[in-house]
Amino acid sequence: MAEVNGVSQPPISQMLQRARVEAPDVRPGTHGGTAYEVAARCAAGEIDPETMRAELI
Repeated sequence: MAEVNGVSQPPISQMLQRARVEAPDVRPGTHGGTAYEVAARCAAGEIDPETMRAELI
């Protein structure tokens, strides 16, 4: 990302840290901020398929 944007790695790291603080990806009571994140957590074995279906609905 740094190379593509023409900057060094530290600014990219700082931007990503700020973005995470300003816009957390996990909504309260769920395991992800998007359907993709919920499905990825299920695929990784972090949540079971039943929990995934409930959160996607």
